[in-house]
Amino acid sequence: MRALLGVFFLAALLSGCSRSHVTHMSLPVLPGWYNGEQVYYLTTDISDAQMATVMQANYVPRLANALPDEPGPHPLATYDRVYKFVDDSQASVFPSIPLPLGGDNQDMAYSPLWHVYEVRWLSGTPGSPLRSADAVLQAQEQGLVSVRASGIIVNCPVVAVGEQRLQ
Repeated sequence: MRALLGVFFLAALLSGCSRSHVTHMSLPVLPGWYNGEQVYYLTTDISDAQMATVMQANYVPRLANALPDEPGPHPLATYDRVYKFVDDSQASVFPSIPLPLGGDNQDMAYSPLWHVYEVRWLSGTPGSPLRSADAVLQAQEQGLVSVRASGIIVNCPVVAVGEQRLQ
């Protein structure tokens, strides 16, 4: 009887996640890169008012509270870096994505929250496209780009990887 009640309780809890009332809508997706593979993501919320206006996203100043007071590595952070090219010469670069996309994601490093790192080409003109986080960091080491933490947190869930898409 106890097991039956447990199953009933679990079913009741999960009914709040039911897809029976799903409404579809169109939202703009943006291209990005992960380890040389094209991905697509949504930008829904941004901690900076000006960027939120430009990106037509929700301005959510409270997202900035995710940043620690002290610089340095923070292994328990709920965000990761995203590399944004300030001249829009190329799509943003993500260091992690859900693998696989959807409810079976096994990449525990992935989070849809990102700390925006601004990337600038030092020559003034874009070089070869950088399509992975490692490529961005190598270009920085070679003096081709500068990389700077912006202090801006964005909510940008990855919704498509190659031909795989969330339904």
